[in-house]
Amino acid sequence: MIAHACSTELSAERFEVAACSCSLVPDACGDQHAVWQDDLGNALFAVVDGLGHGPLAAEAALTAIDALRDPRGMELSRRLQLCHAALQGTRGAAVMVASHDPHESNLHLMGVGNVGVTMFRRATAERSTVMGMPGIVGHRLPKQLRESRREIRPGDTLVIATDGVGPFIPVGETAQLAPLSVAHSILGASTTIDDALVLVARLLA
Repeated sequence: MIAHACSTELSAERFEVAACSCSLVPDACGDQHAVWQDDLGNALFAVVDGLGHGPLAAEAALTAIDALRDPRGMELSRRLQLCHAALQGTRGAAVMVASHDPHESNLHLMGVGNVGVTMFRRATAERSTVMGMPGIVGHRLPKQLRESRREIRPGDTLVIATDGVGPFIPVGETAQLAPLSVAHSILGASTTIDDALVLVARLLA
């Protein structure tokens, strides 16, 4: 049996955010997310996929989220290093983190493992994709943690999905649909048998 959960929330009063997840084992989802604001006012989003599924995967994912949600302002590479240290002795996880500074028009992205990001532009209907670097947080980090940047404008939509979602299927009128509808549609199109999670965040005008 696969358990489903969906939620909608606001982050830092600048984004409308929603997330949908499913798990093979009820109350033990190995895919987790977090949305928070650091003490510098940056909005942060994290999606974590604990290796495998079940209680041990959930333990790794929740441990990673706790480490990533440090409220101090810091570089994304530092967040991943702290997460890597916290996950020692666990199964490890794939992790993607995104950060938005309210004083600039860029979204900063950094990930390790099989978690992907797709940006949808409202004005042009273009999309761009960022994938995590090879590795497993808690076991093997890349020698160089590389940060990606994508311009983000009001109305643009950020989608972060774990590999349990399967091949990404674009959702029609993504920029017009509410984030919760986008997340629910993407997860509903997945045919893989695994824990899965989709987080959707739209920058408000």
